[in-house]
Amino acid sequence: MPIPGGYYIKARKIEKSPIAYAPPHIREVWDLIIRKANHGGKHGGQRLERGQCLLRYKDIQDALKWYVGYRVQRYSRSQIETAMKWYTKQHMVTTTKTTRGLIITILNYDYYQDPKNYESHNENHNRTTMKPHDRQECKELKNDKNKKNRVFKYSKYVFLTLREAQSLIFDFGKDVILDMFERVDAYTANHRKGKPYDDCNRAIRNYIRSSKQPIDKIKRYIKCPECKANTTTAALEGSNWRCTGCNTKISKESAYKQLLPTEKITPLEEEENG
Repeated sequence: MPIPGGYYIKARKIEKSPIAYAPPHIREVWDLIIRKANHGGKHGGQRLERGQCLLRYKDIQDALKWYVGYRVQRYSRSQIETAMKWYTKQHMVTTTKTTRGLIITILNYDYYQDPKNYESHNENHNRTTMKPHDRQECKELKNDKNKKNRVFKYSKYVFLTLREAQSLIFDFGKDVILDMFERVDAYTANHRKGKPYDDCNRAIRNYIRSSKQPIDKIKRYIKCPECKANTTTAALEGSNWRCTGCNTKISKESAYKQLLPTEKITPLEEEENG
């Protein structure tokens, strides 16, 4: 027999998000908002979209009350206001005031409330439905990983992995890095008797740091693969490369993939083979 009232999903990744360490009233109000959110499209005469709910502060106080003996305890209005401001600052909700209360819109509601987006569902599904072309894609991914670990020749004396090259271009731009290749080549030829550096990536970064004219890292906007929000590289570095919108961990590799084709530098081996 189906359980009446339906269900809602809470991702386990919440344990590593800022709300996991927020005060109790912030955690409880958030859970209430998810429970009360409309989950089936427009809702009656309230005209609420999926992922929205209409609440007054008093509704929240009454819904989260508790008893100490015979005495009723409630969160204060200021605590609820603080919670709402906290969610807005964390890019978890947007709010709209109406005469009937506060319309709260949960950001990324569809993503987090879709069972298909969770690992166990996808793993079970993939085990039973993997087709030949899926296996081919897996093989290509493995080959791609091996390619990333390979060292390529980018100039006469500069040798880098693809990831190292992408990282340098991502941080400082193609023109700066091409100029650094020339400087490393000239220095290696004249002062190292043609012996390349053991770590060309580190050598190039040292050249940049010791440059007479300061060379700053490029300010880039990185799109989160989950919530699609754009975050600056400076903000990502300050948050341990977590999206400021949904707290998803963004890998450097996914950020490097957002480099424009015109920004990429082709290794000499590929130029010769191409």
